[in-house]
Amino acid sequence: MAAGSSPTHRPPAKRRKKPSTTTVAALGEDILLEIFLRLPSLATLVRAALTCRGWRRAVASSPAFRRRFRELHPAPLLGLFFETPSVVQTLPAFPSFVPARRRDRDLSAVVRGGDFFLTSIQEHPDLPHSWDIVDCRGGYVLIMNGDQETMAANGSLYCVYKNRKHMVTLDTATWEFSVAELPRCLRNRRCSFVVGETRDGAPCIVYAIDFKVGLLLRGADADGAEGWMLDRVVPLETELGQILGQQMDNYNELKVVAVRDGFGYLATSMFNHGPAPSWFFSLCLKTMKLETLFQRTRDTGVHPYVMTWPSSLVGNRGTFALENGTGNA
Repeated sequence: MAAGSSPTHRPPAKRRKKPSTTTVAALGEDILLEIFLRLPSLATLVRAALTCRGWRRAVASSPAFRRRFRELHPAPLLGLFFETPSVVQTLPAFPSFVPARRRDRDLSAVVRGGDFFLTSIQEHPDLPHSWDIVDCRGGYVLIMNGDQETMAANGSLYCVYKNRKHMVTLDTATWEFSVAELPRCLRNRRCSFVVGETRDGAPCIVYAIDFKVGLLLRGADADGAEGWMLDRVVPLETELGQILGQQMDNYNELKVVAVRDGFGYLATSMFNHGPAPSWFFSLCLKTMKLETLFQRTRDTGVHPYVMTWPSSLVGNRGTFALENGTGNA
């Protein structure tokens, strides 16, 4: 054994360096936005982005991110507004709202946080007590006293002749009228159809005859004439039978009740054609995927309410704080 060494005294152990930790707050905006792109819906993004000023600033200051998010995640349907039944127009009456019953706590939180039952209007005794809904878009609901016979889609108003042979269109940007001949399939008295828009904003018509649903788009025929061209027709009877089971025997057709932002909204109709419980569905016009919404009596017009991008997540509204606790939100 070497001189001066001792078998009972070992050299001191080297101190291990503590591993460095990285928190979510330390992530750069580019990585943070890539994570946000993978969130399931706009409702979930809003809850995440409003967690702190830095995250809200990252979303609100990036038009490119908002554009990519919209491409990946269509704005979610929150529910359907039903018009006030005409038989009660002389009594206090308001449009009713039925939320889409999805197992999504973020969408449920959005509905709970909004005045979808129009209580703010009902609380004013000096206002008229019978209101009807005309339309709802971009986070707004247009209500009024009176009737309306037109359909709106992407900056245009459409009015169909009673004989279903022609449709008049008013372009609200140029205030010019045009008249177009409708396809023969829409003249069938058993056919229901609604004018709306695809996900990219192009005008379209969705129609239903029995349990078949068709999609019409604007285009040119072989001679170059512009008109409504058939894009596709899908039979849904088998799929509906799998969803409804024995209840399918109670219905004999589908009705198109609304078209909005690339989705058609359908309702089953019973043999007696009277007010009776109907099943409501949404149909993606891109994938033709059918989704069950809820069951309700269908006795009035229907207006889908689609969640809009909140203004608090667009642009540099005020001064975004560099650190939590400072600056204006």
